[in-house]
Formats: sequence, structure tokens, C-alpha cells
Amino acid sequence: MNHEEEAEQATAGARPTAGSDEAPADIRTESRRLAAAMVRRNTSVSRPTPELQRGLVTDLAAAGVVVRDVADLVNTGQRYVAAIPILMAWLERLDALAASEELERFREGLIRALSVRDARPAAGSLMVSQFRTVPTDSIRWVAGNAISAVAGPDVFDDVVGIVRNRSFGVVRQMPVDALPRIGGKPHRGAVIDLLVELLSDDDVTLHAISAVRRIRAAQARPALRHLLDRQNPTIRRRAHEALNRLG
Repeated sequence: MNHEEEAEQATAGARPTAGSDEAPADIRTESRRLAAAMVRRNTSVSRPTPELQRGLVTDLAAAGVVVRDVADLVNTGQRYVAAIPILMAWLERLDALAASEELERFREGLIRALSVRDARPAAGSLMVSQFRTVPTDSIRWVAGNAISAVAGPDVFDDVVGIVRNRSFGVVRQMPVDALPRIGGKPHRGAVIDLLVELLSDDDVTLHAISAVRRIRAAQARPALRHLLDRQNPTIRRRAHEALNRLG
């Protein structure tokens, strides 16, 4: 039985049954306390909190979010709205710490934990900054995925700068795919023009195809037809599918 199941079991007896009135507030409060205590008991014996993350865990607990480390947030299916500003603050302060492999694992975990809808658009600018400055492409990919999840129109120009910079290679793929959402209606024309341009960029071609198909960008038809002559069969197939979608 996992922690969530045990917490569910701990609160089951205090829940109102079908047709009953809502449980009194004191019972609901006690059930939440018991569930939290059970999670704390289990997490304390499973694995230790990494030393670098102890401050984060303490800050999260003060906000009512009880975890062993940032990985618990990455792997949960529950929302953790109260944790978002705390995670952002910790990510911002990492650059002041001495570089280490553990630090970069911590950074990656924080970025992954912030790659959720509840961090949109607050974490958009921070993810753009992380994308530009992280030391490895593996973490830059994670930051790019976060951009696709949380960036909003306020950082649209920054994201355009990222996806146009071919030196970033394939790690631009998820921001490219998310351009229509990030730009929204106000930037639709600019988004379509940029996606048509990116259809010829081998590192992001498939993601650009996906985006123009999704927003039914008729202006992309000529560029898509050029892709039908590509040697890559996947590109040919996706371009054909996009053209069929556009009509």
C-alpha cells in the first residue's frame, strides 16, 4: 500500500456517506491531521531527505506540504498550489550555491516540479532564465519542457528568441510545440510565420508540423508540401497528415 492509499484509508472513516450531511469540521480536521501524520511516518522511514533539500522540505512543511524531497512532488498526482512560490524561490537561489552534481539534480527536480499548470504563468520568466543558463543540455531539455507548460504571453518574445536560436538544437522542441498556446490570439500571426520558418529547421521540424496542424495554419501549406520530398519517412507522413487536416 502506498502513502496515498494509507492516507485515504486513514480518512475514510471520517467521510460522510451517501445521503448524509457533511462531516463536522472537527472530524474533518482530525482526519486531515491523521492522514498527514501517517504520510510523515511513512516518508520518514523510506529514504532520508538529501542534505541540500532539507531547507526546502522545512519551508514546504510550514506551508502544509509534507514531503521527503522534491521528487515526491514530481511523482504525485495531487496539486500543490501552496508549494509553487516556495519552489520558485529555491530555484532562484541555487545559482548562489557551489556547483555540484547534487545541486544540478536538485535543480532538475525543482524545474520538473514547477512544470505544472498551477505554475502558469508565474514561473514562465524563471524557466526562460533557467533554459538560457543551465549547464547541460539534459537539464535544458527539462527547462524547455517547463517553458511549454508554464510560459505565457508575457514571455512570448523571450520564447521566440529561444526557438530561433539554432545553437540550442533539439532542446527547443517542446517550446516550439507550445508556441500557439504561449502566443495566444494576440500573437497568432507571428506564431504562424515563425512556425513556417521552423518547418525547415531539422531539429524542430516535427514539432513545428504538430503546431501548424493543431492551429490549422493554412499559410503553412506551401512549406508543408516541400516536406513531402524529405528522405525522413516520419516527416513525410506527418506533413501529409497536416496537409490533409488543413484541407
